Amino acid sequence: MKLRKIGLSALAAVAVSGVLALASCGKGSTTTTGTGTQATTTSQATTTTTEVNDVLSYAEYVATADGETVTISGIISGRCTFDTSKNAASFYLQDQDGGYYIYNLPCTATEYEETLTVGTEIKVTGYKTSWSGEVEIGGSQSGEEATFEVIGTGSVEPKLVTMDGLVDVPNQYVKLENLTVVGQTDANENTLACFHNWDNSGTSSIGTDLYYTVTDGTTTYQFVVEAWLENTQYGSETYQAVEGLSIGDIINIEGFAYTYNNPQVQTTKVTVVNQSK
Repeated sequence: MKLRKIGLSALAAVAVSGVLALASCGKGSTTTTGTGTQATTTSQATTTTTEVNDVLSYAEYVATADGETVTISGIISGRCTFDTSKNAASFYLQDQDGGYYIYNLPCTATEYEETLTVGTEIKVTGYKTSWSGEVEIGGSQSGEEATFEVIGTGSVEPKLVTMDGLVDVPNQYVKLENLTVVGQTDANENTLACFHNWDNSGTSSIGTDLYYTVTDGTTTYQFVVEAWLENTQYGSETYQAVEGLSIGDIINIEGFAYTYNNPQVQTTKVTVVNQSK
């Protein structure tokens, strides 16, 4: 993926191009439209107002053990809705080498709305942890609450990957093409293109995730539209698009490479390229 970074000195004059309406939160999925970046640097970052010598490279971050305190920096590529009960929100970040998921980063509603927007580059210090295979930076832990600092702006675009390649790009904003929708069978022997909740329990409503299964002919995974990702909630364009899928449809998707025991994509955009009927 290609990343463009601009120093704080230009913040007042820069409008982030192609603002993404994304985000993924909780332990689920997403929907979005917009532009982003590729994985190679297109312009050098200008000097910012903060020292970044303590920032780990992506490779150094990967090598760090769970429970260790880490400091990373990246451009916000997606975010969850703000959690008023915790005064926190979860964010996807990305640098030129990899992606990060910040879970429950403490912030105010004003900081969430005005500062921690998609396209803002921030430095985050928190503890590295994992949950069902998802490696993340914990935002809230008694005595070790994560902190952030704004250091610039930039943009992120989806990186084209294959199903087998998802495992190599955790927490990055990705796109996959020419996937076939596979039927899922619930406890009542109903075969459907998508489930409301992972096991088809309940009905479509606010707070209900959508799960659907796709294959490239070799690899098959279940993906999700996360109810608490920004702009992928019940009634959103992406939510309705997945509800309208039919078994056998061929689709292109965009979203965030997440892990829930197996690779998953928290979906932000679905495009049907060939309908089955």
